Amino acid sequence: MTTDRDSRPHAPHRADVRVRGLLRGRELDGRQLVAVDEGAVTLVEPGEHGRTLLVAISQIDGMRLTAGELTLYLASGDMVELCDSEALPELGRALDAIALDLGEVTRALRGVGSRRARPGSDHDRFFGPLLRARLAAAGAATPEARVAAIDARELRLAMAESVGALAAERHPDELADRRALGAELDELLDDMTAALDQLHHAATRFRAAPDEARYAAWRGWVEALRVTYLEADRAWLASLPALADPRGVPGRFWRRVLRLGRGPRLGRGPAR
Repeated sequence: MTTDRDSRPHAPHRADVRVRGLLRGRELDGRQLVAVDEGAVTLVEPGEHGRTLLVAISQIDGMRLTAGELTLYLASGDMVELCDSEALPELGRALDAIALDLGEVTRALRGVGSRRARPGSDHDRFFGPLLRARLAAAGAATPEARVAAIDARELRLAMAESVGALAAERHPDELADRRALGAELDELLDDMTAALDQLHHAATRFRAAPDEARYAAWRGWVEALRVTYLEADRAWLASLPALADPRGVPGRFWRRVLRLGRGPRLGRGPAR
């Protein structure tokens, strides 16, 4: 089974910089200690009574790094400029590493490799395209390469081939039964197909996003990816009765599972 990598905390990056801009109605203009860590950008004013301000990275829509200046664009519409420091490129790289992280998209799934989903060759064939794409994305060096590794249109074709192979294995000689099973499985994959369409649109938006909206577009793509895997998970669990149809090849594992009353409780999940 292939699942998400364990998330590792990012080491904090700190620098003394000049800060200008507006944050939650407060005007900023002066030197501060800025730290980029796992979940936030922290601004600390000097002195015993200096203020400490936290900006959650999830609330930063984008970042632009130019010669001598790093600008944060916040979801609130505020803008914070950091300047007068040689450490700005390092801060920018640290922020990118956190804000553009792929994160975990399969950890909460019930069907991927779980005993409840009765893993086996059918399971591996069904989830194979999704997990291979996830593994390729995990090894990619840039966000653009991660998005390219999980191509929604290629996944749609690969999933269709997998479903077709499952139907053909069960009905190698009965063309009508093979078509009927394929149509049933296709219907069960409708929500996943719709999710793949949304994933494609989210990838297009990310590629076109300007610097000030790049992080927000990335979060949108990651969320679309999470939904795609969730819908695939639901589709697999809902497909088990069809795959165990007694008209299939005698002795199939899925038939034995259901005949013994040990099949999973199925369902498409709550309406969204």
